Amino acid sequence: MESFPPIPAHPLLISHLLGLVFLIHVVFMNYVVAAPLLAMIYLRAKGEAGRLFARWLTAAVPVAFTFTINFGVASLLFVQVLYPERFYTANILLGAAWLGIVGMLMVAFYFAYIMQKWIANPQRSIAWSRLAGAIITVLVVGIAALMMSNYFIATEKSQWPQLVSQPWLVVKNLTFVPRLLHILIGSLAVTGLWMVWISWWRQRRGGPVAELQAFRRQGLQIATGATGLQIVVGVWFLLWLPSAAWDALFSGTFPSMVWIGGVACGLLLLGVLLAALANPDKIIWQRIATGFLFATLIGMVAGRDVIRRLAIGDDFHLASLPYRFQAEPFLTFALLLVVGLVTLLVLLRLIWRLPEKKE
Repeated sequence: MESFPPIPAHPLLISHLLGLVFLIHVVFMNYVVAAPLLAMIYLRAKGEAGRLFARWLTAAVPVAFTFTINFGVASLLFVQVLYPERFYTANILLGAAWLGIVGMLMVAFYFAYIMQKWIANPQRSIAWSRLAGAIITVLVVGIAALMMSNYFIATEKSQWPQLVSQPWLVVKNLTFVPRLLHILIGSLAVTGLWMVWISWWRQRRGGPVAELQAFRRQGLQIATGATGLQIVVGVWFLLWLPSAAWDALFSGTFPSMVWIGGVACGLLLLGVLLAALANPDKIIWQRIATGFLFATLIGMVAGRDVIRRLAIGDDFHLASLPYRFQAEPFLTFALLLVVGLVTLLVLLRLIWRLPEKKE
């Protein structure tokens, strides 16, 4: 690590900022992963109602994609500051596949606009819209798999000589499949609650009440089923972790306690979603479910950090990283971050309070 310059602020501060921007990234990323897939299914199975549901889903995808990319880039910047040797080596070992992420993102991003326009045009064949949804889904799942491959290569330093010629051996890691499933199923749970709030927003603006109530019920059903399945996959994932990971997750440190709290909130979330499903027109249950979802995501981000540090090994100690506080660039970043987050909250509030618009 001596070959890298000191990091520009205290490593624990940068670690917490990584958790913050990654949390925001996850909220939008989950929607980008699941919304095109659900829209594709609705277009195939539910006739005109399905086309309407797909239009509501895809209307938010381009905006969500923008925030996904921006906060994803911020997350990667913090990762490369904290773990430069591991991060850059993993990039090199993945080679062209890693560089291909940029192209995959661009194609998926523009197809999000294309799918949105095609679904909104009643003259356009549904088959073409489904094709666009399939392209987006394949690309974003592929990007998720590449990001996971980067993580596994970064944490398996002893395997680097072998991974030079065979980087795809990382998929043989026992936790690769449950991790990927955890992401995909979790994206359905998050998107289900996105659907709930999209329905309320459109209903406030004078949208068709019966169709929006059906859309809301669909969102609750997806969120409930995916949350239940997520618990099963989460147990599968935990069972494949080494005993040292269990010790770290239940060590009583602050990150481990946040993770335990997130797991508890995830279990409570399932119960609240069942109550919301039984009362789909009572918004209070959906507000409580959304709160538990955010708490669960915070716990998962904390647990992810615990496992990453453990997987990197004993040769890495976050608190002992050399740093030299660079006041001007860091304060500039902090100011821009605060302005950006406030702007995001203001935009969400303005969008929520848009005047009525009959559909």
